[in-house]
Amino acid sequence: MAWQKQQIPVIVDSCWKTINKINPNIVIDATIAKRNLGTNVDEAFLVIGVGPGFKVGLDVHMVIETNLGHNLGRVDKMQIL
Repeated sequence: MAWQKQQIPVIVDSCWKTINKINPNIVIDATIAKRNLGTNVDEAFLVIGVGPGFKVGLDVHMVIETNLGHNLGRVDKMQIL
C-alpha cells in the first residue's frame, strides 16, 4: 500500500520485537551503539548498520561510518547474491 503511494514505510522498534513478525526486506540498525546489540545479517535481504561495532558479512551487509573524519559516510559492503 505504501509503495503504491510512493511512500517508504518505516517502523521504529527500539526493542526489536517487530522484526520477526513482519519479515522485512530491509533492516537498518541506526542505534549508534558502541557495539552490536544483536543485529544479524540473516534478519533481512539487506541489513545495514550505522555506526561502529558492526562487522560486514557477520552482522550486516553494509556499514555506514559515522566517526568524524575523512571516512565519515564511507560504506563498507559485501556482495549480495
